[in-house]
Amino acid sequence: MRVERSLDTLYGPPAQNDPKRASSRRPAVLLPPVVAALKAHRKRQAEDRLAAGPAWREHGYVFPTRVGTPERGDNVLKRSLKPLAARIGDLSLDFRKLRRSHSTFYAVLNVHPRVAQMSMGHGYFDTTMKYYTGVPADLQKQAAEALGELLFGASDGPIGSPTPVTLPSNPEELATL
Repeated sequence: MRVERSLDTLYGPPAQNDPKRASSRRPAVLLPPVVAALKAHRKRQAEDRLAAGPAWREHGYVFPTRVGTPERGDNVLKRSLKPLAARIGDLSLDFRKLRRSHSTFYAVLNVHPRVAQMSMGHGYFDTTMKYYTGVPADLQKQAAEALGELLFGASDGPIGSPTPVTLPSNPEELATL
């Protein structure tokens, strides 16, 4: 799938726009369960189209209203996301949290940060890292343990047998550390 345009429904009538940045125009890899869900959705949408009869207005959207018109973002939030949030017990769930989770999952899986940036459609790497990627406590713990093992040796090995670490001999380089 490719992200090619955006639909602004927040203020006034729906308006199709180019994405904010060139980097927002991007491919998106769809996994087989997502493809299956989209196919099931297309079947339900065909049923909606038949049920709506002459009231249906075809616009080519994947997720339109029951009569084919553009769905407003606030309605998607109220009708779809908020009920899901209530079912899972997180009433604070919103679209930003979903995007942050997406980016954080990449970090947990050690996906290269540039791949995460591209997947998120961000123009700048620091946007992905600073605003969208969380660092779970267990990853912080793993990093601290790995550093401890490097500096002090394996925790299950004999104490006092650290791994040698070479520091720069140049006093200026050492001062910058």
